[in-house]
Amino acid sequence: MRYALGPAPAAMNLSDLEAHARIEVAPAFLTQAEVAVLLGVPERTLEGGRLTKSGPPWLKLGRHIRYDRDDVLVWEREQRHV
Repeated sequence: MRYALGPAPAAMNLSDLEAHARIEVAPAFLTQAEVAVLLGVPERTLEGGRLTKSGPPWLKLGRHIRYDRDDVLVWEREQRHV
């Protein structure tokens, strides 16, 4: 996702201008496919976890399932067994 900022000062070179013009924002919410890659598990494992309430926390935005990246990482750390 990119957000445009206001006009850049005239004394900037091209690379400074490009940095000023765009800010890259990492998504806070991940898709099922992205979480599967992050955790190294099949997407079906996440689907099963939603049904049995044993997987990472998720939310439904309209008809879309999303996972909060921070919640997934906390859930992952809680799964450790010693």
